[in-house]
Amino acid sequence: MDTIYITDEHQHIIFSPKQKDNRCHPRHAIHQPCILELENGQIYVGHAQNISLTGMYITTQKKPLENLKGIKALVSLTLPNESLGFFCEITRTDHHGVAIRVKHSWGRQRNSVTMQIINEICKGSIH
Repeated sequence: MDTIYITDEHQHIIFSPKQKDNRCHPRHAIHQPCILELENGQIYVGHAQNISLTGMYITTQKKPLENLKGIKALVSLTLPNESLGFFCEITRTDHHGVAIRVKHSWGRQRNSVTMQIINEICKGSIH
């Protein structure tokens, strides 16, 4: 079977087969302010550090609690020309922040949010 890569108009890879580090999608660096509001009411202010087709890593100003895996949340991400809000689930926490997965129940629509952000990164309008 051939390897399939999905690229934008500038040939930046936005989807590829499983990466060497066992990740399903490549990460794209991003440094944009965001707020993570958990379903239990906790709020974490931070910055999106990297994004993939299905998730994002957010560094937070305060150390997150260790038992957040599986908690649902709302991300408010501030981009240069707009703000985006989307639902997610926390998949991992560490001393610096949280890893999130865009909520699966959105089906095919869930990737449209991350695709929009990745396309803006590849165009150079987000750093």
